Amino acid sequence: MKPKTLWICLLLVLGPFWAQAQAFNDDDALLVATSQLGTERLMIAVDAEAYCIVQRIEGSGYVIVDKRQNARRKIIGWSPDGVWQENQMPPALTNWLAEIKADTICDAFVKTKTDIHDSGSRKDSWADVLPLLTCHWHQASPYNDLCPVIADGNVKTAAGCVAIAAAQVIYFWRDFLPEKTLMDTPTYPYGAAPVTESIAAGTPNKWELLRDDYKNEDDQDARAAVAQLVYVIGTSSYLHYASSTGGQITDAGNALYAQFRMTSEKAVKANYEQTEWECLLYDDLCEGCPIIYSGDSKGDGHAVVIDGYDSKLDLFHFNFGWGGSGDGYYTVDDVTGMNGFNQSQQCVHRIMPQGYITNISEWREMQKSDNTFYPINGIPIKLSTSGHLPMNQLRRGIYIVNGQKIAIH
Repeated sequence: MKPKTLWICLLLVLGPFWAQAQAFNDDDALLVATSQLGTERLMIAVDAEAYCIVQRIEGSGYVIVDKRQNARRKIIGWSPDGVWQENQMPPALTNWLAEIKADTICDAFVKTKTDIHDSGSRKDSWADVLPLLTCHWHQASPYNDLCPVIADGNVKTAAGCVAIAAAQVIYFWRDFLPEKTLMDTPTYPYGAAPVTESIAAGTPNKWELLRDDYKNEDDQDARAAVAQLVYVIGTSSYLHYASSTGGQITDAGNALYAQFRMTSEKAVKANYEQTEWECLLYDDLCEGCPIIYSGDSKGDGHAVVIDGYDSKLDLFHFNFGWGGSGDGYYTVDDVTGMNGFNQSQQCVHRIMPQGYITNISEWREMQKSDNTFYPINGIPIKLSTSGHLPMNQLRRGIYIVNGQKIAIH
């Protein structure tokens, strides 16, 4: 074989590996970003060796592109309506990017249990789930107005990511929750700011005063109502109040039931294969149930709400509890999941008011009486149980039984 022929053969054999080793440049990143942002004028807002952030020059929307070798996916995060302003982004997001910046060669092939693009899985039929939450709360005023003060320095403590995540889920379900608190909130001596004030059982929850956000809200009653909710769920979860307030989402799950009679289940990612874990999350979202989600990284941790899904990119929607900043679609895998808080990932899921009906099968099993109103997925339904439905043929939609509409989420 002639030398020239040998060289051509080597190129044919090694071509894919050669291409994979080439640097992923800015033009490549812009091209990838157009799949989500369109062909409008784009700019690179952040350009690091391992990743870059592309956003629209005018308007909102940004994409985080993974530039590392061997990365399984190139888009590891995106926000359709966010604007990248690094000094306003949640620490969970900026800390994650700092870790990626230090890891220029992605080791996804080693760490991921199962292929996140398993084309043979049931995920092929998944559809988009638009974000369930409408609120964009954060940890400062008015949300932390009732939180304790650090004694040495007279500094107001943060509300805490666990409290904000749980409070936003409570707000989502507010129409079906008790009108008053069910137990005295506890007091306890630990943390940088001990909890000394208790809110008594029977205190009105004032759901009607709560707002999606408080950026332009001057109504003091509305501000007081959300401060009370955040304090009730935070102290009932036994948060450690400090300049960076911390706690466990499992404790928040217990508090949801104790104070608001909301049932839930707890799950730890280490007990699931990757696709199984994503199925668990997706099924909850299809039932209309937002999920409280947490993870750790290098001794730090964060809690968010997962409330939506992008089927095209196989990404879940995160509400960071940072006033809307950073909210967008990200992964929950073992490498880039939870925005880098990918250790000890867990969730409190199937959160709903006690006795809430999520499907018609449950309704029929409970043998609800005729001509009585009950909520199904947020809609009051008057049902006549004397009719018959082919349970094994039900799909999401609207069904009629003896003249009564039945809504399936």
